[in-house]
Amino acid sequence: MENFRQYYSKQKIDFSIKPKKNFTIISGANGCGKTNLLGAINWCFYNDEGVENGKYKETKKLEVLNEKVLDDMKIGEKKNVSIKIFLGEGQTTDFVIERKKTFKKTDTGRLALVDEDFKILKKTSGGFEEEDNKQILIKQILPKEIRSFFFFDGEKLDSFFKIGSGTNIKKAIFDVSQIELINNTISHTQRVSREIEKGVDDVNPKIKEKSEEKSSFMEKKEDLEKQKKEHEASIENTEKDILQIDNFLRKFGRSDVSSLQKERDRLKEEAKSIQDREGEIKSKITEVVIDNYPSSILSGVIENTINEVEKLDKQKKLPPEIDPKYLEKILKLNKCICGRCVDKKSKEFKLIDSLIDRNSFGENASLLIEGRGILNRDSERKEDDIKKLDELNKEFLRLEERYKQVGNRNKEINLALEGLDEEEISQKETKRNMLHMALIKEESYLAVCKNDIKNLDEEIGDLAKELDDLWKKSNESNEVVSQIRLLNESSDVLNKILNEIVEEVRNTIQIKTEEYFFSMIWNKESFEKVRIDDNYNLSVINSYGNECLHSLSSGQRQVLALSFMAALKEVSGFDAPVVIDTPLGRISGEPRDNIAKNLPEYLKGTQVTLLVTDTEYTTSFKEKIKERTELEYQIKLNKKTGTSSIEKYER
Repeated sequence: MENFRQYYSKQKIDFSIKPKKNFTIISGANGCGKTNLLGAINWCFYNDEGVENGKYKETKKLEVLNEKVLDDMKIGEKKNVSIKIFLGEGQTTDFVIERKKTFKKTDTGRLALVDEDFKILKKTSGGFEEEDNKQILIKQILPKEIRSFFFFDGEKLDSFFKIGSGTNIKKAIFDVSQIELINNTISHTQRVSREIEKGVDDVNPKIKEKSEEKSSFMEKKEDLEKQKKEHEASIENTEKDILQIDNFLRKFGRSDVSSLQKERDRLKEEAKSIQDREGEIKSKITEVVIDNYPSSILSGVIENTINEVEKLDKQKKLPPEIDPKYLEKILKLNKCICGRCVDKKSKEFKLIDSLIDRNSFGENASLLIEGRGILNRDSERKEDDIKKLDELNKEFLRLEERYKQVGNRNKEINLALEGLDEEEISQKETKRNMLHMALIKEESYLAVCKNDIKNLDEEIGDLAKELDDLWKKSNESNEVVSQIRLLNESSDVLNKILNEIVEEVRNTIQIKTEEYFFSMIWNKESFEKVRIDDNYNLSVINSYGNECLHSLSSGQRQVLALSFMAALKEVSGFDAPVVIDTPLGRISGEPRDNIAKNLPEYLKGTQVTLLVTDTEYTTSFKEKIKERTELEYQIKLNKKTGTSSIEKYER
């Protein structure tokens, strides 16, 4: 690494290559340049630093050249910024990836980019040769779309489940599934099928009409899919902008401002918990109603039947609750089950005989007896369910009332912050409220878009079946019909494969996330399970059976996100190094030691680099992870020049 950001001149880092000592630790105080190391790796691979949420908003305005180097340069002098990464197995280097920019100092003292170069050298039998298909090779090593599961900032993990959780998780699962190729193939087969249908001359008018209708619907769907992606991107960006303002307010120097923002954070989490619980209640109410639907429809018949049975019972016309065949057997053997003799002239014989006489229902006696029990139990269950529905409705109303209170308090906080005499705060809050309104609008547009796509899918499916039947009956050549049918069937099969892959990945990630979470969380008895539902919403269920994701502490959420990222990495199929910046920023004490103990187990055989602060890398954490650590470095900051250097820590 040469002259990149804070790093003056040339710096070199060797990473652990031992399978059983697969961790490299790079420690340094806040502001010394740890995150710029993560940025350097991203920059070398992808020509950007992988920054999100505006963390480097000011830094991004500057060029990557070290500022001291710029200050030392003479007018007209040129200097390089370069990152060179060596990749391979064990001691063998298979690839050398290098990105370089050359800058010149102009007459005005500004920087001018005069040259840039990106090359990959690949080892061959004759030595190293430059690779022509560089972007293809980068995709094979680690696609840009999934890099954030290998190179990530631990401080951002907390926000992963705050911002559009379902959208984030769905995107992550789709990225890891690497389904872009399948999607492209499906789109291609559908386009070819439409072209063949359009190109057939003198086709049956009905086929032509339906083909044009289907083609029109598919074009509308493609347009809606684009709009959907635009709305999702807009929602994600708006949520990030709101989060950035919230972070600013939370850390602002005035205690009243930070206090109001922290209260708003709590209210936001409470509102989400209320919505989650209301969703659970609605599901339970639906379940109870569906379960009682048949008996509700037949309630009059059931009530009349019970009344008739009760009437017969009072008249003593019901058969005894004993199988009549069993009674007949006692009389035939003249012997009771207790062994006592039952003589024909005895009163016991006469009583048993009268019970059989009362059984005028013949073979249906046992059925009637059983039916009476079922009807009574159904009636009792119905009463229990009515009580349950009443309790659920009351709880729902209480939650609705609390949700209104939360909303009203949020409005009060918004007005309080907007009305402060601090102009910067007032402007930020006004902007936040505008963003919030834009977010609500985008979410409603997205919901409409999804619904329209769903309706179009149904229309297209119906038309496809109709067309298939029409083509079979048409006079067109078997070859044309076969081509169209083959393309349509291929599209259906590919869609099925795509859904199966995504579902399998979702289930695996759910299982692994839960496993890792319970291994690293310090109060595991407080939680029951971790789930990712069909809509890609992640839920943490507490020991009371309630959803509690949005009431987790920052530290607990960070453990959950670490678990999720480790699960994504495991199922991705890519054997790339993992670099984690500030992995333990919000975690302390016993939880930190738990992670030090368990994280290496989840990343066995993976080269792992942790960029840690001096407060994270405690004696206890160091002790727990030392058996898996081969190399340690310290970043030294020269406060006078503002430059950093990397020094190997001799163990």
